[in-house]
Amino acid sequence: MTGALRELARCPVLVAAIFIAGIGGTFQYGFHISVLNSPSLFIKELVNSTCQQRYGHSLESWELSLIWSFIVSIYCMGGLAGTLYAGHLAAGVTAPLPGEIFTQSCIDLQRSW
Repeated sequence: MTGALRELARCPVLVAAIFIAGIGGTFQYGFHISVLNSPSLFIKELVNSTCQQRYGHSLESWELSLIWSFIVSIYCMGGLAGTLYAGHLAAGVTAPLPGEIFTQSCIDLQRSW
């Protein structure tokens, strides 16, 4: 493990790319959660009115909160499943990305020294 860290420290551009990708991923997740939470009152009202139209009774606050928590968690799980599937799809359909070629070039260059 320490040998891999030493090799990684020799390529500061790769380390910077790792940090940028880590920050960028968490920013996107937080942004999308906030975008989902901002219309929460309208979505809860839609769920409640739909239940009222279909079944003839209004939901209690705890039932509405439970349904809303399912909506938010399914959104997150869908993002996770999409992320896991996108890697396999990209590997099977496309050629190597320029970032992968650059990363492999960095590693090869470091090994040649």
